[in-house]
Amino acid sequence: MELIISKPRIQTLIAQTVLRKFHCESMASEFEAECLTISHKPRLAYRWDDMLKESQALQLMLGLLERQERKGVAAR
Repeated sequence: MELIISKPRIQTLIAQTVLRKFHCESMASEFEAECLTISHKPRLAYRWDDMLKESQALQLMLGLLERQERKGVAAR
């Protein structure tokens, strides 16, 4: 039963990680935009940093679940 639950969870984490990656790339482009005001840059930098941290946490969780799944498959 646990293996059945982990596959959709892994797929969800992969999708969330990809979404965070695109969001970070978008923020990077926005940060480099000439029209961005000086007062807006620090707020964007904090949001960008938070998004990078979320992305790293998701990647860590994904790696742990994938390893757990491989061990579960190998144990059968």
